[in-house]
Amino acid sequence: LGIATVVIAAAGIWPLIQAAQGDTMVFVAALVGFALSAFNVLTGFLAITIGRTKDAQTMNMIVFGGMTARMLFMLGAIIFCVRFLELPAIPMVASLFVFYLTFLVIEVQFLWSTSRRS
Repeated sequence: LGIATVVIAAAGIWPLIQAAQGDTMVFVAALVGFALSAFNVLTGFLAITIGRTKDAQTMNMIVFGGMTARMLFMLGAIIFCVRFLELPAIPMVASLFVFYLTFLVIEVQFLWSTSRRS
């Protein structure tokens, strides 16, 4: 996960620099989107890691309950960043969306490989 995070972040730096064109708020908003997405996937991995030592029903409750909590947190964080920190919404949400989808693929693959081993 660490290597994937670095590679994904490095691949996203060049378009961010081009899009920002000296506007630091655009760059900050995109970095906040990346940070929120990284936090989301790390807590997802934590839920999977904790849940895999439990029975199937408890694991499902941990994983899906954690997913619901993470989605609500993300919604609150986006509203807070746009309303109160006044970050530009489009760069932040676009960055969040791209990194979220990328990390989602990694998370689902991890969950699938974990469930196949048990």
